[in-house]
Amino acid sequence: MKKIILLFPIFIIILSSCGLSNQQKAEKEVKRYLLTTLKNPDSYKSVSYSEIKPYTLDFKNTKIGESMYEMLSSEIESISSSGESFSNDPTYIKDKSEFDKKDKEYKNSTESNGWIIIHKYSGTNGEGAIITEVTTFYLDSSFYCVYSK
Repeated sequence: MKKIILLFPIFIIILSSCGLSNQQKAEKEVKRYLLTTLKNPDSYKSVSYSEIKPYTLDFKNTKIGESMYEMLSSEIESISSSGESFSNDPTYIKDKSEFDKKDKEYKNSTESNGWIIIHKYSGTNGEGAIITEVTTFYLDSSFYCVYSK
């Protein structure tokens, strides 16, 4: 019984060290993103990754912010198509106010809420020519790829 009690902390340490590092999570997400967006995903070959760095995303570029922004855009479109003024619509005013509040919080934050990583990779383009790209990827705090340049 004493052996089991002594081995238990070692077992916990081993299990907790099995998770992916932030660097590995970022690389895994970048690869997933590329494999779903490249024209010829079978030709993808990773060349190198930079170290990830903390980054502050605009609220609009987070999952929640993007959803809220799309909702506001569709509200504007719906209200405008009905001939009404969206600036007087109570639902729009409330939603826009909430979006602006969150956006201001993100802009005034000194803490990062995302990650940035640069990835060099090769593959074939639409014509079958081999190309090498260097792309910057912006990930949110949950390592979801928000956008790339």
